[in-house]
Amino acid sequence: MKLVPTNSATLSVIIRNRNEGTTLGSVLQAITAQEFGAAEIIVVDNASTDNSVSIAEEHGATVLPITDFTYGSALNCGIAHSTGELIVILSAHSVPLGRHFLSECIVSFEDPSVAAVRLVQVAKRADILRWMAPEVLSSPDQDFISKGPLASG
Repeated sequence: MKLVPTNSATLSVIIRNRNEGTTLGSVLQAITAQEFGAAEIIVVDNASTDNSVSIAEEHGATVLPITDFTYGSALNCGIAHSTGELIVILSAHSVPLGRHFLSECIVSFEDPSVAAVRLVQVAKRADILRWMAPEVLSSPDQDFISKGPLASG
């Protein structure tokens, strides 16, 4: 399967959330300010009792409620409802830096041997995790490549 060049690909951003109202707004502002716009933003919400859902809705995100949370099931739910050719997955406390974050995430897919891109945490300040340029994980012939845990289930 040949991927669509990134300059014409559509992009879905999926955000896992549970009671992350203190940071979700910053994440959504950072995503909507990107030079490469997302076709859609989906927030998979695990029965939040704070203002997370209203924050997501105010930013135009589609909110998908779940109650039986696992990391894998939350991601699978978001992916099943997405329309983008490429998918970026974030946690609701992972605030992207700069206006080129999405572009840097997806530029690697211009190489047809790239199967996935993994982001690496750079610093922790308060409760906000900030991320740097992606680490490319290639070789679509292998089942899984990771230097750390990724979601399953």
